[in-house]
Amino acid sequence: MQKPIFCKIVTLGDYSVGKSSLIQRFTKNDFTDTRTQTVGAEFSPKQIIRDGRLIELQIWDTAGQEVYRSIAKLYYMDASFAIIVYDVTKPKSFEVLKFWLDKLFEEGMTDITKFIIANKIDLESQVSIDEVRQYASSFDPKIQVFETSCKQNIGVFELFNHIGDLVNEKEKLKQQKQKEEKPAIKIGGSDKKNEALNSCC
Repeated sequence: MQKPIFCKIVTLGDYSVGKSSLIQRFTKNDFTDTRTQTVGAEFSPKQIIRDGRLIELQIWDTAGQEVYRSIAKLYYMDASFAIIVYDVTKPKSFEVLKFWLDKLFEEGMTDITKFIIANKIDLESQVSIDEVRQYASSFDPKIQVFETSCKQNIGVFELFNHIGDLVNEKEKLKQQKQKEEKPAIKIGGSDKKNEALNSCC
């Protein structure tokens, strides 16, 4: 059986922006209108196949309430990806998203790949997506913005499959580098040894 490549993902954002629904839609392809708020953090694994490779996305859902923000560091410090979610109907939630981007920057999390998620696009937006993209580009040009609706299943699988593709590409580069660094095996003795045997005493 193929051994999976493990990848840790953390979700960040204000409470009730849909972080848990995003994970539920991806891992179970299900949606629930009423959900209890996450306490602390919850873990959800999901295996996908990209380019023939088995990848296990280990997704940590962190609580959005301010009282739990201090413990979020326990989950994002060793994560490869940060999914930062805001609710398009709540401008305040985008301000909280900015808080998390600043926090990751302050913590020196330069290696973590960050995504901004504009969630609940099935509802009337109160936040301009153009302004969000402009903000993301000015903060870090590598940040990608995804628009999602967990209820209508828009953009969710595209997001996580894209992460899987990034993990797959990184693994391919890693294997290629290992192959290039592997020393060539010589058949027979070295040239110096042969010269010594053929030389006169």
